[in-house]
Amino acid sequence: APVAIRATEGTVLERIPPRVEIRRHAPLELPHIMLLIDDREHTVIEPLYENREKLELLYDTNLNMNGGHVRGWRVPDTAVLEKLYALTSDEVQIKNYGKVTNFLFAVGDGNHSLATAKAHWDEVKVGLSGADRETHPARYALVEVENLMSPALKFEPIHRVVFGADESFVKELSAKIAGGRKIKAFTKDKSFTLSAPDDSIDAIKEIQDFIDEYVKSHEGVEVDYIHGENYLEDVVKERGGVGIIMPAPEKTNLFDFIIRRGIMPRKSFSMGEAEEKRYYFEAKKIKR
Repeated sequence: APVAIRATEGTVLERIPPRVEIRRHAPLELPHIMLLIDDREHTVIEPLYENREKLELLYDTNLNMNGGHVRGWRVPDTAVLEKLYALTSDEVQIKNYGKVTNFLFAVGDGNHSLATAKAHWDEVKVGLSGADRETHPARYALVEVENLMSPALKFEPIHRVVFGADESFVKELSAKIAGGRKIKAFTKDKSFTLSAPDDSIDAIKEIQDFIDEYVKSHEGVEVDYIHGENYLEDVVKERGGVGIIMPAPEKTNLFDFIIRRGIMPRKSFSMGEAEEKRYYFEAKKIKR
C-alpha cells in the first residue's frame, strides 16, 4: 500500500548517520517533528481544543524571546485516533484528491529527525524479542500533529542569499526564468525585479535549481536560507551577495502537489515566523 507518512522535502542521506550516533547515546529525545494532516472539515484536533476545559492541564507558561505563551492538555481518550484514520477512508480521499492514496501525514518539519528515529529503531529492534519490540520506547518517535487547514498555521517563505554573487548572477537568473509572477532580488545598493512562474512551487523550484547549478560552477559562491525579509536585508547589507525574496507556497496545494509530483523543492517554506520556532518543549524516553 502507498505509505501513509511522506516527506515534503528530499532527505539528505549524509545527514542521517551523525544524528543516529547522537540518538544511540541519548536517553531522551526532544524532537521538532511536525506531521501535517489535511483535515478540511476540522474533525480531529479542533474538537479536542473546543472541549479542553474537560482535559487535564499539563503546562501553562510564558516562552522567552517573544515566543508568546504555551499550554498543553493531556488527551487520554484514544477515540481521537479513529477520527484521524478516517481521513484515509476511500470516501474522504476521493473527495479531496480524486483517488485513494492512503496519504495521512505530510512531514512539515523534521524530515531528518523522523528518518533518524526510523534508522535508530531499525538498529535497536534487531536484538529484541517480539514482545519487547512492541513496548520498547525507541519504537516510537515524538511528533506534533497539526491540521494543515488551521488558520493558525501559516506558510512563510524562506528567502535566499547567494554570497559571492553580484549583478551578473541576477542577469543570468533573469534570463533563465520567466512567467507572470514578480520576484525581487537585490544587492547592497541595487534592486531588481525578475519574472518567475505563476505557480509558487514552480517558481521556487526553478530559482533553487538555478542557484544549485550556479554554486557548483562558481568557486567561492555559497547559498544560505533566511527567515524574514528584514533579516535578509540585514544579512546582505552586512555580508554582501544577492538576496532573493521568495514566494510562499499555497498550503492548500501541499498534499495535491506531493501526490502528483513527490517532494517539494528544498527549503520551500517555513511554518510560522522565526520567533515561533525555537522551542523544544516536550521530551520522550527512547532508552529503557
